Amino acid sequence: MIAHTYTHDDLVSRAEKWLRNTKRYGVVLTECHGEVEQPDAIAWKYSGRESAVVECKVTRSDFLADQKKTHRNHSSKFQLGRYRWYMVPRDLITADEVPDGWGLLYVRGRRVTIEVDAPRHSEIGWQMEMGLLVSELRKFQIVLGGGNLLPSASTSRIQSCLSRVLHPLIASISEDEDADSNNHDN
Repeated sequence: MIAHTYTHDDLVSRAEKWLRNTKRYGVVLTECHGEVEQPDAIAWKYSGRESAVVECKVTRSDFLADQKKTHRNHSSKFQLGRYRWYMVPRDLITADEVPDGWGLLYVRGRRVTIEVDAPRHSEIGWQMEMGLLVSELRKFQIVLGGGNLLPSASTSRIQSCLSRVLHPLIASISEDEDADSNNHDN
């Protein structure tokens, strides 16, 4: 059997396709830069209430270094993704090495398989996700600001898609903030 070698970009591309096609997320971003976390792939369902993060690792040392990142050791409300996955070449790490709260995806050839299912987190960093999404939208706006580079049909499709994602996200942030202020009042 031929051993496959993967680059980080190979895995990020596979993560994007897996989130979009297999898991049916409507909005998928890759290689984003947030305030704290810089996910390889992050995605939202159109409802805006479900998100997933995939961190791609092609070496064992990169996986082990990721465990030492400060934001990995904080409460879930400071982390991105209601579901969190590591995507690695098959057998790079074992299921028992996956940190609590994370799933494990193996890549072998053209296949992505779930080795450890990711648990659903009840708390996530909605504000951080919103900040990341707004940052990416700003980049999009800057590109379009110099002249519309996309046909108007594409632009309206993108705006419609973003609207479906942003409205529920904003509503859930407002609900979370209302609940927090009610808890503080009591």
